[in-house]
Amino acid sequence: MILSSVFVSSCHDSKEYTSTKTTVKKFQIVDFAELLSRPNDFHGKPIETTGIFRAEFEHVGLYKSRWDSRGHNYKKAFWIEFDDSLKINDEEFENLNNKRITVRGTVDAHSQGHLSEFAGSLTGITYIREIF
Repeated sequence: MILSSVFVSSCHDSKEYTSTKTTVKKFQIVDFAELLSRPNDFHGKPIETTGIFRAEFEHVGLYKSRWDSRGHNYKKAFWIEFDDSLKINDEEFENLNNKRITVRGTVDAHSQGHLSEFAGSLTGITYIREIF
């Protein structure tokens, strides 16, 4: 069980935020482009993927690229829902905005987030790692 909320790696100063929940799930590593092209193949499955995080009012998502993020191309993004047990404070959350991150969560291909604009949702996010 991981109880600490932030780990700092000496190699890349990578920040990790984790849940206080104990999990035995195995997360399949999925390329974000593959997830976008075949969301139904991953529906209900726990995955790990990497993309550009953007958080603003009513639009919190993981995007394929910075270009898609800046252009609000929601169809190239997944709505993000964090698990309540994820230990991250408001300042840390704000600092992740517009950064490349890796997340672990469960794919919901049927829920497209706010106003059904997104390609799908990643729910129950219990892990975030900032990529430098």
